[in-house]
Amino acid sequence: MLAWRLLHDDRLLALPGWLQWLLPRPSAGLDRDPIALVLAAFACALAAVYLVAALTGARARWRAALLVLAAAVLVVLPTIALIAMGAATQRPYGQDGGVVQLPLALDRILSGRTPYAADYSDSMLGKQARVSDFWDAYGGNPILRHHAYLPGTHLLMAPFHLASRAALGWFDPRAVTLLAWAAAALQAARVAGGGDRGLVAAAAVLVSPLVYWQQIFGANDVLPAALLLAAVLLRERGRGLAAAAALGLACATKHMAWPYAPFLLVAWSGARGWSDLFGRARATLLRAAGVAAAVFALAVLPVAALDFRAFWDDVVLYNAGLGGDRYPLGGTPGLGLANFVVYAGGVDSLRDPVPLGGAYLLLLPLGLWLLHAQMREGGPGFALLGGSAALLASVYVSRVAHANYLIVAAALAPAGLLMQRRRAADVVVAPLLMLALAVEVVEQELFRATWEQAAAFGLQRRATGLLAALWPDGYPGLTRDPLGLLIGATLAGLAAVYLWAGLLGAGERARRTLAGVAVVIAVAVPALAVSGLGRASGAVRAQDAWTAAVSPREPVIEAWSQSFRRDPPRPLDSDPRRGPAVGAVRGGLARLGRLDPRMLILLAAGVVVALLSRLVAPDLQPLVLGAALLTPAAAVGVVSGSPAMLAVAGLLGAGLLVRRSALGSGLVFATTTAVVPLAVFASPVVLGATGSWRGWLGVGLAVLAAAPALGAGGVEAGLGVSNVLLYRGEPGGGWRVVLAVAAGAAAVAFAWVARRFSASRWVVGALGLTAGLFVVPGASAHEVAVPLALLAVAATRER
Repeated sequence: MLAWRLLHDDRLLALPGWLQWLLPRPSAGLDRDPIALVLAAFACALAAVYLVAALTGARARWRAALLVLAAAVLVVLPTIALIAMGAATQRPYGQDGGVVQLPLALDRILSGRTPYAADYSDSMLGKQARVSDFWDAYGGNPILRHHAYLPGTHLLMAPFHLASRAALGWFDPRAVTLLAWAAAALQAARVAGGGDRGLVAAAAVLVSPLVYWQQIFGANDVLPAALLLAAVLLRERGRGLAAAAALGLACATKHMAWPYAPFLLVAWSGARGWSDLFGRARATLLRAAGVAAAVFALAVLPVAALDFRAFWDDVVLYNAGLGGDRYPLGGTPGLGLANFVVYAGGVDSLRDPVPLGGAYLLLLPLGLWLLHAQMREGGPGFALLGGSAALLASVYVSRVAHANYLIVAAALAPAGLLMQRRRAADVVVAPLLMLALAVEVVEQELFRATWEQAAAFGLQRRATGLLAALWPDGYPGLTRDPLGLLIGATLAGLAAVYLWAGLLGAGERARRTLAGVAVVIAVAVPALAVSGLGRASGAVRAQDAWTAAVSPREPVIEAWSQSFRRDPPRPLDSDPRRGPAVGAVRGGLARLGRLDPRMLILLAAGVVVALLSRLVAPDLQPLVLGAALLTPAAAVGVVSGSPAMLAVAGLLGAGLLVRRSALGSGLVFATTTAVVPLAVFASPVVLGATGSWRGWLGVGLAVLAAAPALGAGGVEAGLGVSNVLLYRGEPGGGWRVVLAVAAGAAAVAFAWVARRFSASRWVVGALGLTAGLFVVPGASAHEVAVPLALLAVAATRER
């Protein structure tokens, strides 16, 4: 949105002369979002700087400054830019409810009219709905007739709305959500105890994949997260009534706060069992609950009283899908239980009623079990974890499960884990990774083009046996990406199960099994499905140019379009950065019956699992397994044909061999680099703190193999400095030579300088890879999985 308008709207191009240099100047041949590219480059550079700060022993305050800088550039600046663009064009750009409708609802309230069950069609919201093609597939935007927000949101927004309208003549709710986002990060750091723990908790709010984009786009679910954290802090400081009031206001703001209320109230009561809860702790419980209920009523009733029937219709019936006018089943799209109904064609229309309420009855005994665990363990840390588990489960079984509904759990579960200090990290990390991957799969419709190709080929008519039985009856009338809906909902459900199991005492073996099941669902199943569908329909679908270079089958077409101009997926060119072993890989795959390269990558993923079991203690394997294979970069990378997992397998193998055979380790490293040239930047993995001549021999061979490939192909969009050059225009031929020399020289220089670091060779290797991603032109986003895997190993081994 932002880059397209900056490049095509004269009102936005008319910046003062001293700011003109900031505008993107991409060449006509670049079909990628230039602002996204330069933000990616900044993120990659700052990741390397942060690792250097950690390796050199920088204090927490300096690392906090780097984190704040990252948040300011990656989240605050794009948010402000979208706000400014809306003000300049007099058309707000952002979430239709959280950005466009809320000011309209506030105007109605201030004029004494109810915002509920109102007609918003003759407004900016209606104008935008009429020119948008997004809602065509869903039968129109229902919020033109409904307003689903609780009045607590209006209460928090109203002072800013009035001040902004008086001073500027307009109001964008993101000005408030930015403040709430910053407050939530600061409070999360405080409840976690500050220092290193505080940095982790703050990062989970500031730069989490589950939070940052929703914050930019205008979702306001961070409001209850900030209020709930405020309640915890107030209680910790002995201000019990103020804490209860903050809890009541949070519940009056968003439904997402409701699952946390029973856990926090029970934690504050001090009860250690059911008899205790209804005995000595009852007075404390009732006092806190009474204050929270009173604040809730004071925030809600004045607005609800404007028209109780309209309030009930929108806030209760519409949200639950019980009224005559319903939000599309599952979401647009979503990642909950309703996806299975859509996939199976269980309805004729997405507006049909579906009785999912019975699932809540199943959650009741589980919730009581979790409350019993709360009383047994005590403390607000478990309350934040228990509330997050209850929220995920309730969202999952609801009619609509959107990504922004996960914000509260994504912000509070890490803080609760760090506050409690009893649970293993994987209890929270693994579910959040699964959720991030589910959101990526569903919202980006990663399998849509593959499925459309298979359907156009007539695969349904040819399907027999298991494929015929599993064929989605909801396609094409109910969904455009049935495979994505199925995988996303399965991963989200498994995330909820994992968190509940971890909180209820599941052991390391059970959690490792759940993590393994998640890897199969997230990596193996979609990779085999995409490979099989492509083979059956005559064209290979992939996203990484490496696959185009080694695939014995042609053509190789993009699995999804990255076009800035919204062009359809196009054929992939062979990767100009292919290593010297690419020809051998292609020949081997051809001799094996023209095997899809993903089969080799899947084999590498299996090798990674086996090597991790050797490198990491059993109790930490669920964590490292998730961090190495369940990130969107890793899982989507395997499915889309990225060689990143080959690099991970080779580097882990080389690292294991170091103590047994330095020469063998070096040769494995050189072979890995010949297949995936970026791996050359991880030389510290085989050199260690000093390095023997045998290790240096392997590094020398690796540099010889990688340097020509890393510099080949010129300036392409990637993750680093090439993006900055493309932002300013088409780089000249001289830049190609400069980047080629810089890539090779950087690998050699880093191998030498890295000996000075006393930290784990896995961490130093991850630093080298991160720097390599910044230097190498055309580096793939999926290759981020390689340094992430090494960091996961380092964190678990050093612990």
